[in-house]
Amino acid sequence: MVFEEYKDSLLDYLNQEKILMERDIELHQDLPDEEKVEQGYLIPACRITNHLDDSYELTATENNSKLRAGDKVTLVCEDGSTIKGVTIIENFFNRISIATEKTLDKEKEYEILVTEAVLLDPLINLIEGLENGAPGSFYLEELCGAELPEEQGCYPIDIGSVFVPPRLNEAQLSAVDKALNRPSLHCIQGPPGTGKTDVLATIARIFSEKGKEVLVISNTHQAVNNALNAVAQYPVPVVKIGETLKAQELDDRIQKEKTFGAYLRTRKGKKRSRNAKGAIVGMTLHGAIINLGLRSSGFSPSIVLVDEAGQIPLTFGSAIGTFGSGSVIFIGDDRQMPPIFHPELKGDELSVSVFSHVADMYPDFKTVLDTTYRMNTEITDFINKHFYEPYGISLKSLREPKFTDSIEVKSLPSAPDSPWEDYNPEEAVIVADYALQYVKKGLEVAVVTPFRKQVNCIRGLIADLFETNNMQDRVPLVDTVERLQGQSVDVIIISTSASNPQYYHNIESFILERHRMNVMCSRAKDKVIFVKNDIVDLDRM
Repeated sequence: MVFEEYKDSLLDYLNQEKILMERDIELHQDLPDEEKVEQGYLIPACRITNHLDDSYELTATENNSKLRAGDKVTLVCEDGSTIKGVTIIENFFNRISIATEKTLDKEKEYEILVTEAVLLDPLINLIEGLENGAPGSFYLEELCGAELPEEQGCYPIDIGSVFVPPRLNEAQLSAVDKALNRPSLHCIQGPPGTGKTDVLATIARIFSEKGKEVLVISNTHQAVNNALNAVAQYPVPVVKIGETLKAQELDDRIQKEKTFGAYLRTRKGKKRSRNAKGAIVGMTLHGAIINLGLRSSGFSPSIVLVDEAGQIPLTFGSAIGTFGSGSVIFIGDDRQMPPIFHPELKGDELSVSVFSHVADMYPDFKTVLDTTYRMNTEITDFINKHFYEPYGISLKSLREPKFTDSIEVKSLPSAPDSPWEDYNPEEAVIVADYALQYVKKGLEVAVVTPFRKQVNCIRGLIADLFETNNMQDRVPLVDTVERLQGQSVDVIIISTSASNPQYYHNIESFILERHRMNVMCSRAKDKVIFVKNDIVDLDRM
């Protein structure tokens, strides 16, 4: 495929996706509120829990939405007034961050209503304007296979000439070394707990110390903040671009700028000495599309580090070449949760992550981190068997188990008329008891289930049980797997919920899907507990 064909296929896909999103929003406008909530088009009972400048964080009792940064929504106040064109900053668990020029009343309750489909517009505009031979076109030719990536770019850095932390293992050193060669593309696959953030921070710090500017991007503010906090442990200039509300968890040594324009004004006012360290600038991918892709910025990174690249759609990742760098390093894991695609586009060849696409197309341009510092040896063996060894990857762990049964399975006997589908109060009672038992031991616990209804059922039981035991301040996280990636705790409790044989037969592939199960299990350091009906066969994963 040549450049123009690939560009056209991207635009066809994005325009089709936008049409489908607009159609879905239109079809859901007349549904009862209960169904809108269930299907993620309405977030009810939101309360303001944080506020800075024109940004607000709202906490919801139920949030089934798949809103992403850049989406537009309508706020409906309890008094009936509405505010249209509100921008989503981040959608994380039951906390939704928004930006609006209107002043919100902290004492009132709001609903978030999905009414617009404008997220894709900036990306479509950027790709439409990309011409053959312009910055970013060679990158696009690499993505479609018209040009081969380059293993070494201009002015590579010799790893022997720089400080590398002695704690890095052999695979981590190899990943750093290859990134320092400034390849046009490279993937660093970081399975659970293998220290990919440490590798990212080391690469960014070395380039900065050589006077080179670095761009760190990811899908979410949380991922960008985690990466920048790791980089800030070194004495290098680190800058975060984005709403002040999403900068509160950043290290005090990090410069925070609300807008990219504000950063450029600050930067212009500083005289840069000849031996000055290069700036390490972080922002979301959506922010980079707006600030670096669509606008002339004057910031030209020597390297782009893309964190959590396994969750970035190829269509969005296709814009990264326009950010002004000849070297893009994708850091992620395509054996964990993939991006969310529209159901009618799931079979399209472009419905993959940018990480999977590059790693599959150019397997020689990939380094795998192979030592986990999170999971103990027994959990690692389980993860290996089901999720990595079938794909030619073998993980090892240096942590011995704390328990004699790090993988525990509690199977409930099925009955011919067992009624439970995506809601199972029998399992919920057992899960709540397990959670209380391990929290009392001083362990950090999280509960995960594939279904929102089961999340709400378990949350209610756990809240009551922990209140009865005067442990309200130690209630564990309970959520779906989509909201769990990036977390790590001592004990993970998994409720599969389904006991109705016909229902389970229809949805087995969803419950046992490898990416989902990998994320569920691999959040645990010391113990994984499966609570399930005996019709659920874990060996089928």
